[in-house]
Amino acid sequence: MRELDRPSFASYVQPREMLARGRNMKRWLLTLMLSLLLAGCVLDGFDLPAGYRPAHPGAVAPLADRTVLHARLDPVEGGDVYLRFFSTGPTSYVVEKLTVLPDGEIAALPPAHVRFVPLDADHYALYWQMAAVPEQGYAVVRFADTGRMVALAPPADEAAVIALGGRHGLPATSRITGGFALDATDENRVLAFLAVLAARQDLRATVFSPLADLPPPLRTATLAGLGANVPRLKRADLGDEASAEAFAAYARMRAEDGGGVGHYLVARLAANGWGMAADSALAIREAEAAMRQGVPEAGHVIGAVHYHGLGVPADPVRAYPFARNAAEAGSPAAMALLGLALRDGRGVARNEAEARRWLRRAADAGHAPAHALWADLVLQDQSADGDRAAIEALDAGTAQDDVFAYSLRGFMHEHGRGGPRDLAAATMMFLAAAERGDAYAKFLAGERLRFGQGIAQDIPRGRALLAEAAQAGIADARAALERPDPAPQAVKKGCVEDWCKQALAFTDAYMQDLKLRMRKLRAELRTCPKLENPNLSCSELEAPPPASMSADGSPRVVYFFAYGCAKCAETGAFIKAWSDRRGVFVFRIPAIWGTGVNMEMARAYYALKALGVADALDGKMFEAVRAGRFRSGTVEEFVAFATANGVPESKARAAFGGPMKATLDHARDASRLYPLAAVPALFVNGRYQIGLGLGDAQTLADLDALLDELLAQEAMR
Repeated sequence: MRELDRPSFASYVQPREMLARGRNMKRWLLTLMLSLLLAGCVLDGFDLPAGYRPAHPGAVAPLADRTVLHARLDPVEGGDVYLRFFSTGPTSYVVEKLTVLPDGEIAALPPAHVRFVPLDADHYALYWQMAAVPEQGYAVVRFADTGRMVALAPPADEAAVIALGGRHGLPATSRITGGFALDATDENRVLAFLAVLAARQDLRATVFSPLADLPPPLRTATLAGLGANVPRLKRADLGDEASAEAFAAYARMRAEDGGGVGHYLVARLAANGWGMAADSALAIREAEAAMRQGVPEAGHVIGAVHYHGLGVPADPVRAYPFARNAAEAGSPAAMALLGLALRDGRGVARNEAEARRWLRRAADAGHAPAHALWADLVLQDQSADGDRAAIEALDAGTAQDDVFAYSLRGFMHEHGRGGPRDLAAATMMFLAAAERGDAYAKFLAGERLRFGQGIAQDIPRGRALLAEAAQAGIADARAALERPDPAPQAVKKGCVEDWCKQALAFTDAYMQDLKLRMRKLRAELRTCPKLENPNLSCSELEAPPPASMSADGSPRVVYFFAYGCAKCAETGAFIKAWSDRRGVFVFRIPAIWGTGVNMEMARAYYALKALGVADALDGKMFEAVRAGRFRSGTVEEFVAFATANGVPESKARAAFGGPMKATLDHARDASRLYPLAAVPALFVNGRYQIGLGLGDAQTLADLDALLDELLAQEAMR
């Protein structure tokens, strides 16, 4: 398989056979904030699960190529929404969606592959699948006179829509954006549901009128948004083959329009064979054209083609200057490629310190595989601090669904790095990597399934994974398939005498009794110590939230805070000092109870973390909030705060305005899954909840003792 951004591991994997397949590309600039404003506009009606596979029966093409439509964003506040349709097939389009906010700021969604499917004589289900995020859905539209398109949003009565979906066998949930999510895989049911919905008389309408062309500033903004995401595209982001081919046709049109970004996009698609036949010569030509037109990041494509030998002889020396220039121009994938070259000494003198620096930059810039590549180098330090840093990096990688992060975390579990050896956790990580296409992980998971190592024995499933790995060229998998299958674990080999069978039966009964007694003892241990301080509370949770305990057996402490919480400033400083002293990693999560300023303060924390200054500026952010300098949670307030503390304006603006939907969703989900009523709040291993009243010195001292006692208690479990 051709891989433009194929990295490799050094520390554990032999042979080095792993596929770089990042997923979950996030929305472009400001789209998380825009979702509330855009509810009811086209492309924001009914989200569908990843397993939905439409056939588009009877799809039609009611719009001419390059049609531009315009609507007001809000009749009171103002603002504008623009759609531009590129015809990419007999019945398909790729559509660009741009928005001008009431304050004049411009934002864009990724291009989407769309088709119009008739519902009745007047209405269409507009199916959409975004090119840079794993999302898909439907909007309901109709066409009026003089070429106008009317987007019909669901009525304000959410209960009626959910009930209507239920009658069609479609479980529906209201989203925070004002639209709905359908748990559906049956296209016929979905279309029938939308047809009935379209017949309602209480749908809210947004009218799009035709325009000759986009205003020039919006054309520029479209290319800027597209260019920022071209290096991050993965095959999974393009959807099914029809969507990938439509996106490739769109890229060629973009290149024909003379834009450097279009050439860059074609270069990436051609190098990887996404939506078109793989063609390295075309990829190099298109990348060179992009560079001539002011897109230096496109040099990454040329560098990767020569470095990995994709359709040409591998030539790392020739690749290096292209990778270096593209990395310095800001390409995250080029940063990762440069890190690999420096790590392995291919095309340039080996320099591990520089390799770490570039891989860290790539990870911070959103290149999913870079988290694991950086962690792989850090693990070579053979230190407790390095192991903790590697775990944090790999957690970030798995949060981006990176296959490498799952694999390397599995090796850490298997080798007892960062915690006790845990074959069960290792096997689960290898299975996760295998499910995401990692051929070598398929071999590892297949062998463990065959032998029941860390998982229930499943010989047929194990052999199937081994066969897939062997087909991908894994020699170890081919050798494993040639060996006979192990005996089923239910047969205790060697015990053929009656006395041996009786001994085994006695041992099994004894172990069952021991397990029961241990469970009883653990239940008795699950109690909070008696507290004398009225400002401190400890309570036991009835059931642990999901993922509340570490798989490797190490204690897991989760700390919820908010910048608007006065007590959280002093408590947060204490928690940082305590975690450093005890060597316990604390998961800091900004509490999110909705949208608005609360959400933007959480965004500020993650922006500071992305900039690498969260620890240094955390206290100052609390001060800024108390002083009213970060009151509304706007990007300008954040930029003013960051630049006043030594952060360049461009980096501050990019960090706060950049895509972080998955990160914020994770924090919001955690705030809901944990029984969180107020902040600051601490949770230990999902068993104990600690709340604080006043944050005086005595309370913090008592908190210190309480945490130590709970951790000691957990160590006995």
